[in-house]
Amino acid sequence: MRFPNPDAQSIGLVTCESFHGVPGREEEYSVIFVPTTPNPTSGFLILANKRDLMPLDMSVEDAFKYVISCGMIMTPFKKMEGA
Repeated sequence: MRFPNPDAQSIGLVTCESFHGVPGREEEYSVIFVPTTPNPTSGFLILANKRDLMPLDMSVEDAFKYVISCGMIMTPFKKMEGA
């Protein structure tokens, strides 16, 4: 996902896969929580268009290890098959 600007990407956790509650919009959105480093209990809640997301083949545990360690502990990023 491109956040906080179009030239950057962030790891976020999908909290709701399909959200249709944006008035006047036909697109399908996902609700994404982007945790902050090194304290993942705070972060940003974003409505992102599903076509703008890049699903990763990464467990939630590995994503939190990456965030909490400020990127020092990292599993290789792999795009999910078929995404």
